[in-house]
Amino acid sequence: MIKKTLLSFAFIFSLLNFSYGQSWYPLSSGITGDYGISTEAVYNGNLYAGGWFYQAGDVPANNIAQWNGSSWSAVGSGLTGGENNVDVMCVYNGKLYVGGAFYAAQGLAANDIAVWDGSNWDTAGSGLTYCSGGLGWADAMAVYNGKLYVAGAFCHAGGIKANNIACWDGTKWDSVSSGINDSVYALAVYNGNLYAGGQFTRAGRNTVSNIAYWNGSTWNAVASGTNGPVLALAQYNGALYAGGEFTTAGGNTAHFIASWNGTAWAAVGGGVSGTTGVEAFCVFNGLLYTGGLFNKAGSLTTNNIATWNGTVWDTVSTKGINSTVDAIAVLDSALYAGGQFSTAGKVDVSDIAAWGGKVLGVDKLTGKVINLTVYPNPNKGQFTISSKEGSISNSPIRVEVYNVLGERIYNSTLRQAQGDITVNVGAQPEGVYLYRLLNESENIVYQGKIIIQ
Repeated sequence: MIKKTLLSFAFIFSLLNFSYGQSWYPLSSGITGDYGISTEAVYNGNLYAGGWFYQAGDVPANNIAQWNGSSWSAVGSGLTGGENNVDVMCVYNGKLYVGGAFYAAQGLAANDIAVWDGSNWDTAGSGLTYCSGGLGWADAMAVYNGKLYVAGAFCHAGGIKANNIACWDGTKWDSVSSGINDSVYALAVYNGNLYAGGQFTRAGRNTVSNIAYWNGSTWNAVASGTNGPVLALAQYNGALYAGGEFTTAGGNTAHFIASWNGTAWAAVGGGVSGTTGVEAFCVFNGLLYTGGLFNKAGSLTTNNIATWNGTVWDTVSTKGINSTVDAIAVLDSALYAGGQFSTAGKVDVSDIAAWGGKVLGVDKLTGKVINLTVYPNPNKGQFTISSKEGSISNSPIRVEVYNVLGERIYNSTLRQAQGDITVNVGAQPEGVYLYRLLNESENIVYQGKIIIQ
């Protein structure tokens, strides 16, 4: 029996030197609600998902929830009122800004935009209002020149006239010239400029076609733009990629996706073909992941998600995802796709799925390494991390523990760690686990393996 156990541990240790493979897997029981997930963001080491739903896993969650690598939890009492949907999130000045079409955040009057600091909700002034005096909505955010830019469909921000785009410095709102004359769906920074995509014909005083850029003082056209709405923007390999519901960019054929190099538009490998085109981008492992509602990328059958390496398209598993992908984000070497779908690859999921995962046991120590000891090891799920130098850290430090599948089962941030750290992962199956410590710059300063018996 002892020999068999030791052999099992040896086998698992060998697995820890490799990725556990590229495959889709569910996040507990996923999301339950009306329209699934519209946006994702990583904040304080967790994945935040927003959309139009009332439950995440088995936890009640009003339109926003967080995933810590192993389980879902609510984000306060969530966001309610209006159309009840969350459409965009962005980290700015150490806080998570959340936009959409809602009235309230935990009892506070938050018109379409609210601020989460990890513990509590707050407002961003008096928020956004639609031109008729009713509810507007926020669809896009980006940090540019030290300010948070928010865009969507609204006429006022904090009581200031702001046509569909405004900027926030953490205290007050300001307009962006005379704004944009219709809906904005995407923002991205490229070559020192802020690009806005959507469905509009004027930006500032200039005639444009669904895309424009702001250089800090004036709006400018992006050549002749696109012939349909731009829904997503991302920088990849030195170019700006635009996705949406268009068939030409700069007057050239470009099926639902095109790239801009600062001077000219170019097609992207024959583009994608399907129902509504490209709705999400994310750069992961050197590839541009593209999501939306489409059947093919180039000549390949891809089913709503595909990768572009700068030259050719490729699939993400043989079956892809069976319906719309609206959001893509990366956390801990796994890619998370969210939207409105029920299968990813051959796996049953509910509006969200993860692809790939941790490469356990081989992460490079990227911060100033500290000298620690861990005991007892083996243990029954509780162990102590102790510094041989008397103090672990005078600044914030995060402790994480992962199982052999790469799932994070423990995540705790300590503002100071001057004494020993006691970690209790609760009841877990017997096996080998990876623990690691990260400093406030997200650099790994210590890692190792424990055995739970």
